Amino acid sequence: DRAGPVGRPVQLISLVDVERRKFLASSVYARPRHEAKRIPTLHRQLAVDVDVLLLDKGFDAEWLHAWLDEHGTFSLAPVRKGCRRGRHRKLLRDCFDYCLYWQRNIVECLFSALKRLFGSTLRCQGIRTQTAELFCRLIAYNIGYRLRTFSTEPLL
Repeated sequence: DRAGPVGRPVQLISLVDVERRKFLASSVYARPRHEAKRIPTLHRQLAVDVDVLLLDKGFDAEWLHAWLDEHGTFSLAPVRKGCRRGRHRKLLRDCFDYCLYWQRNIVECLFSALKRLFGSTLRCQGIRTQTAELFCRLIAYNIGYRLRTFSTEPLL
């Protein structure tokens, strides 16, 4: 019976297809932890091969760039301030493709649209039901975007 939100926010990590504008894989966690540690699990869950991963500065870790390179995925993330070690990070520091990285703005737009359509708060209290609610929102967004994009018939 509170007016405001209760508890601490959940952590949602998602992989998004920028061309099709749809969510590919996601995971929800109750306890915040470093996001870079969550990427290998999401990468294994994908049913498609990913050529390029656009990451933000929080995902800049040499071990993550090396792991993605071993699995055939090029990772593009701006390096943190004071980057001095690591072959992959030095490559990103010296030859960063800002035109490709600018497409990451689409990911932020998808999260903004998700919050505008379904709200920014969760109605459930337990982590299992919060996870179900978030996944239902992601599925509903993917279905709604597909219907709006490809359908020429009016909805019945």
